[in-house]
Amino acid sequence: MIRSRKATTNLCRLTSSLICIFIAGITVDPSVHADIILPGHKSIQHRLTFVDSPALRENRLIAAPVRGFAGFQEIRVGQPFSFSTKYGTRIYAVPSDYQPPERFDHGESLEFPFAHPPVNSITSLSILNGTSKIETRCKLVAVNDQSLIIEVVEEIEYDALGKPTDEQFSPLAKIAISILGFCGCVVIWLTLRRKNKTQSKDPTIARSDSMESDDANDTERV
Repeated sequence: MIRSRKATTNLCRLTSSLICIFIAGITVDPSVHADIILPGHKSIQHRLTFVDSPALRENRLIAAPVRGFAGFQEIRVGQPFSFSTKYGTRIYAVPSDYQPPERFDHGESLEFPFAHPPVNSITSLSILNGTSKIETRCKLVAVNDQSLIIEVVEEIEYDALGKPTDEQFSPLAKIAISILGFCGCVVIWLTLRRKNKTQSKDPTIARSDSMESDDANDTERV
């Protein structure tokens, strides 16, 4: 009886811990902890891509870091490029013959119209999530004297095989959910079983049931 009670208690604790980890994994916002891989999370790629537009055909765009050691990136139609919310990225509209400097000091900026990426970079997701790569497609709408107008066209998530996916959970997550469901059913069954055994072996409950039965018989006789 004691061993059965300990086994049930341990299984309840294990199931509760797994459920807490699962909930934490799917509710934590990865953009809040940019470039930091939290426990139970995996690293993913998040890239920006520009689609063709009249404004882009008339202007040359480059991506430059605000902080960190990344260099300049030439932006071309349909070619993904990396960016960072943590270290900062600026998208500049520069002349067609502009040659970026070899060294870009911390905090330095170019004297050209620029804009920040329209989305925050996501560097990690829960290991239960089926997404391995994110591509955000953007469109250059216009270039003003001091800024750029950039709109998000769509965001596509890819699985580990590079195929677009709209599933929230990976195959691993589905297995984990099945295991959690099975453990929950076992816990409920063991709890009910222990409760029934306790009631059947408790002399007070048995005596009370016997007295109620006797009273019912007496009432019928009267």
